[in-house]
Amino acid sequence: MAIGDESDKKRDYDFLSSIELVVVDQADALLMQNWDHLEHIFKHLNLIPKDPHGCNFGRVRNWYLDANAKYFRQTLVLGGFVTPEMMKLFNQSTLNAAGKVKTQAEYTGSMVDLGVQVRQAIPPMPPPFPIQQLLLLTIMAQTFTRIDPPTPAADPDARFDYFTKAILPSLLQNTSTSTLIFIPSYFDFVRMRNHLHNTTISVGAISEETPVPSVARARSHFFTGRHSVLLYSGRAHHFRRYDIRGVTSVVFYGLPDNSLFYREIVGGFIGRSIGEGRITEQPKVRVIFSKWDAMKLERVVGSKRVRVMCTDKGDTFEFV
Repeated sequence: MAIGDESDKKRDYDFLSSIELVVVDQADALLMQNWDHLEHIFKHLNLIPKDPHGCNFGRVRNWYLDANAKYFRQTLVLGGFVTPEMMKLFNQSTLNAAGKVKTQAEYTGSMVDLGVQVRQAIPPMPPPFPIQQLLLLTIMAQTFTRIDPPTPAADPDARFDYFTKAILPSLLQNTSTSTLIFIPSYFDFVRMRNHLHNTTISVGAISEETPVPSVARARSHFFTGRHSVLLYSGRAHHFRRYDIRGVTSVVFYGLPDNSLFYREIVGGFIGRSIGEGRITEQPKVRVIFSKWDAMKLERVVGSKRVRVMCTDKGDTFEFV
């Protein structure tokens, strides 16, 4: 807002010309805001000022006058994980002549420990109950299916096409299951919401833009079974951390950048339903991913599995 948009007649970004140190703290949280704003700021760093502002040019370092200040600026980007947006910033906007370095952790995978305890999986029946049913409830089937769009730009259409042809028919047939569909992108969220409203499925929707009364109504209808499907956006979970009750199965339309979301939704929501005795069969989790989701996938399945899942001939991987 201080710089102004390109369409504004009066723009001022001269105050960014002499920046020598930039610290981007909690970059992963900024992804849930508007990342374009951050890129907009970096495009206007260390440019030659439009006005002299009474400057004594005899005291200005030569590399500023030669428009080389960006090669002397130090940039620190701190975040809980690495994303393609951060990599773009790293490759295109950090140009220090002394070089640059990136650190990245090795992940075991958030799906390994979902926090679902065996004692929470006792079914709602008086003892003695079959031990096979107890084991069935505690073993959660997590199915990852890979789609293969040729480019990142083709990913949204390929994902939508797979969902409508492979997953939606089963949701139409089995309306007794309470399925939560997690959609990280708001654009995909709107597209899916509009599409499902033209079907026979009773659908609720919660996004970061949903009014509080509508959120309460959607959560209540989903818990009581009036809605068999609940659409849930990534930013809604980031900002609100809603406690969704009644979830018996989960479909990840796309993986979240923050792997903690996966643990909270699968282990938290389904784990609570198991503890309340609402699940009488094996809980199921379905995930749609592509090779363009490699960074997200690594944090969920672990660094040792991600390469195989992105390059293997098979396209379906199941974990229990």
